[in-house]
Amino acid sequence: AKTEVLKDIDAAKKAGTPPSKDELNLLGNVGIKLKDTDLYLQAIEELVRYYPSEDYWFDLLNRTRGKKTYAPRLDLDMARLKAVAAPSKMEPEDYVEQAELAALGGFFTEGKIAMDKAYPGAIPAGKDKAAIQKIRDNANKGAADDAKNIDSGVAAAQKSKDGVGLVNLGYNFITLGQFDKGIDLMKQGIAKGVSKNPEDAKLRLGYALALAGKKDESVKLLETITGNDGRGDLARYWIMYQNKPAAAAK
Repeated sequence: AKTEVLKDIDAAKKAGTPPSKDELNLLGNVGIKLKDTDLYLQAIEELVRYYPSEDYWFDLLNRTRGKKTYAPRLDLDMARLKAVAAPSKMEPEDYVEQAELAALGGFFTEGKIAMDKAYPGAIPAGKDKAAIQKIRDNANKGAADDAKNIDSGVAAAQKSKDGVGLVNLGYNFITLGQFDKGIDLMKQGIAKGVSKNPEDAKLRLGYALALAGKKDESVKLLETITGNDGRGDLARYWIMYQNKPAAAAK
């Protein structure tokens, strides 16, 4: 069954037509039966490419995090795409995780936005209430500080020898909706040079461009990004997100 369905999918692609949804679901079921996680992931990725739905996106991103080669440093990048591609599947705990990761990275406005989505009102009683409230308070305080002082951080970041500060500051402007300014600062940082995981910075610029609606520039950059630790997957997924079919074939 695996051999035949892969042959049919390949033939459809060569003919320039989308593989049928039934065949892709069959491939996923074969992956489950064979306990072949790579095959299942391949099927889900193809379903997202040709028949995107929030269910498929949520499954794809969660399972990509489960790959043996996946690097946890990309958890925030993964959470960002999940929040954009599958917002209706996001539970409060998903937003809380995004908020905590964002605050740890210094992206307090992003953290506040995520917490406001997780709990638009009061945090309900429960064993985790104090911990969640601490995350919210930290995000709110940092976001308030950023709103007042973010512009003053530009000069200091530009004086730094490493461009990572400019990249991170630029993404903070993206979260504030100031896309042109944020993208410009991120480009400055990358041009200066990022010493640790420089391709991660390019990935973030790639999806910042996507969020700003600059599809052509975004796709061109994302196509240059590789890595088997999840970075290459995320670059490919952002391209898929931007290229989603207007109306998927039946």
